[in-house]
Amino acid sequence: MRKQLIVTLAILVCLSIFMVGCGNGNGNGNGNGDEEIILYDFDLSEYVEVGSLRGLEILAAHMPRTEATDEEIEAELQRMLEALSIPVLIGEVMMGDNANIDYIGTRDGVAFEGGTAFGQYLGIGSGRFIPGFEEQLIGVAIGDTVVIDVTFPDPYFPNPDLAGVVVQFEVTINHVAPRVTPELTDEIAQDFFGADSAEGLREELRAEIDDWFAENYTRTLHGILWETILDNATVLEYPMREVNAAFTQRRSEEEAGVAEMGMTWEQLLDQLGMTDSEANEILLEQARQEVKMNMVLLATVKQEGIELTDEDIDAGIIKLLSEVDIESEEEFREITGQGFIEFHGRQTTERMILFRKIMEIAIETMVIIE
Repeated sequence: MRKQLIVTLAILVCLSIFMVGCGNGNGNGNGNGDEEIILYDFDLSEYVEVGSLRGLEILAAHMPRTEATDEEIEAELQRMLEALSIPVLIGEVMMGDNANIDYIGTRDGVAFEGGTAFGQYLGIGSGRFIPGFEEQLIGVAIGDTVVIDVTFPDPYFPNPDLAGVVVQFEVTINHVAPRVTPELTDEIAQDFFGADSAEGLREELRAEIDDWFAENYTRTLHGILWETILDNATVLEYPMREVNAAFTQRRSEEEAGVAEMGMTWEQLLDQLGMTDSEANEILLEQARQEVKMNMVLLATVKQEGIELTDEDIDAGIIKLLSEVDIESEEEFREITGQGFIEFHGRQTTERMILFRKIMEIAIETMVIIE
């Protein structure tokens, strides 16, 4: 649980700044911030040209919204009502149904690992299960149990031992998810949602969604402005040291992720129909984009003459923590066992703060075009 929370914190902080190399050996959210490699220590003007940060023009139609539309409110109400619908207990399974099933898979009469589940929903026609499974349930009476034969695809990476093997599944249709949705009435609003009336529920929902838009307004606006800043920048040359560092880290992270899924890198490439060279080209392009974003950030900071004091860093860390609902660095230390800079690395921490500083300038001086 603790490890999961640490990872979540790292992801939230990295995503909130859109870039800044959450993995250049500069402290990447795994607590290795004390092993920083100093990158981008050259004359940035030889590698990138940036436009003016001030007076960025943003179309009014592209500005983030602060409130929900009537259509969005009604769509959410519909989803809430669908959750109240009564399951179908009689009749037959139809294409498109969301059937609740129990199943036991056997090979030569012996249950195999991963082949048994109870109370699982399956969209008939979704293609979630192996070929032939869902199709054979169409027309089966709700409440009945059937035995079906299916053949696992070959190759089958989740369990190579089952590749191309014919197995049997004993499937029970428990019920089918509701096909009829109740209408919203004052009684429904009162009994199931605790609202005074149907209109009261509608207004409560609108307030909740509007709050969500307001909370995400700044983050969304940052994304729009940052994309504009990147579009206005021109890379003159990519620094190979930084590109190679970013590529190496991306490749390492991808291979580690594949290993966690129980696959080899070669198996993944085979499944994707891709060569190692083609995969490397994709990762290399991602590395170049990461390097561009870092160069644009640092060049813009230099252009604006922004320098961070210790007070700026302390205040910036508190602001970053507030974005993930952490009140103090002491609380962060209790969760991670490290201080913020120890955890993320000084370079990454500074870039997070610098990003927000240039966003403040961009927001103050932007021009909205109708």
